[in-house]
Amino acid sequence: MLRCFEIVLGLKVNFCKCNFGAVGMEPSIMKSYAHLLNCKLLHFPFFYLGLPIGANPRRAETWNPILQKLKKLSLWKSKTLSMARRVCLINFALASLPLFYLSFFKMPKKVARQIKSIQRWGPKRVIRRFLGLSGTRLLNQRHKVD
Repeated sequence: MLRCFEIVLGLKVNFCKCNFGAVGMEPSIMKSYAHLLNCKLLHFPFFYLGLPIGANPRRAETWNPILQKLKKLSLWKSKTLSMARRVCLINFALASLPLFYLSFFKMPKKVARQIKSIQRWGPKRVIRRFLGLSGTRLLNQRHKVD
């Protein structure tokens, strides 16, 4: 199959950069396939497309990468944005990051509370909060932005 890929697309697979890993396969078979393909063997847990494969999704530590990304984005953006733009940030960016994880794993309640806290209030250093802003005023600001 990889040879067909090379012929059809005119590209070559660089096996030195490739890794081989599988779920539910005997370690000896995985090792032989990795040796056959001249690839490195992945050990659990490993990350694939940003998702931890083989990690326990019920543990809060599994969700630390997503929490760190949310905190980082929240700190970076919330300082310079108006309230209407912050709502857009929450609706689009901060809500889509956990959804990607949720399409594969069930989120623990502790992590859900932490994500809600980040989405609602942002970092502790920001003094302006969403609580004092009426819905109509927020919508008016949002339409001015668009």
